[in-house]
Amino acid sequence: MKMSDIKIIQEDIKNEVGIDLICSLSGELTNIKINIKNSNFNEEDKKRKVEKLDKLIATLWKERDEAYRGNKDTIERAYNIYAIFLALIRENESSFVEIL
Repeated sequence: MKMSDIKIIQEDIKNEVGIDLICSLSGELTNIKINIKNSNFNEEDKKRKVEKLDKLIATLWKERDEAYRGNKDTIERAYNIYAIFLALIRENESSFVEIL
């Protein structure tokens, strides 16, 4: 196997992992959305928070589509977005929900 083949395989793996990260974060945000719908927030707050999450999730799906096309900038953003959002969510999900 040539070095160029190895680099291609590495890039393919990096792209696939980026796509997986986007999908994972979308799933995490969807779970939060479900929890908000079942929460004790007043209806207006629920609606506002769900709308914000819907926008975030829609943006992530657009990013995923770009990643499937092999957009390297999108892949890099995927790693950064995943790290930032997941850190916020894992640190304190209720605080994350409050800032929505």
